[in-house]
Amino acid sequence: MKAFLYLSLLCAVLYSSEQPTVTVGVLPFTNNSLTNKESLQPLAVGLSDMMATELGKIGSLKIVERAKLNKIVEEMALVQSGILSDDSAIQIGKLSGATMLLLGSFTMGFNGEMRIDIRLVKVETGETVKAEEVTGKPKKLFKMIEKLSFKMAENLKIKLTSEEKEAIEKGLSSNSDFVKIKEMVETVK
Repeated sequence: MKAFLYLSLLCAVLYSSEQPTVTVGVLPFTNNSLTNKESLQPLAVGLSDMMATELGKIGSLKIVERAKLNKIVEEMALVQSGILSDDSAIQIGKLSGATMLLLGSFTMGFNGEMRIDIRLVKVETGETVKAEEVTGKPKKLFKMIEKLSFKMAENLKIKLTSEEKEAIEKGLSSNSDFVKIKEMVETVK
């Protein structure tokens, strides 16, 4: 009986579903739009907030608050340029306590399609762990963010619970600020 209990305990420890927590900082996205660049600029922060919201639904991810990242950026006097180099981003990650950074960009093309690119970068080494992209019509913005969220979880080898999957699939449509951003993007020609 004791042997069975020890074996059960050993199996529980070895096959525990507990996943280590990864701390991710999500920086504002870069606007590489070919058309309507100025009118799409609010999307730089909007997309990073959407990604942080969706990734925050994953229990084994800890998301560094944007306010903390912005404070570090301001202290490094990078706000003026509006563009972060990879080296600057790594420094921000180190100062924020993040182990990974999510860097992103978006482009609105002449054909009315939007492309969103994201890269997951190890703060310690500056190595790009994985890069992903999605392309679609602005009316599919929430679905594109959802798809990227699932891809990032997969790239980090995180097994999502059914509750986490459901929360991500529920989407961003219940957040009125995100709905306004999506509507703004849809109206840009």
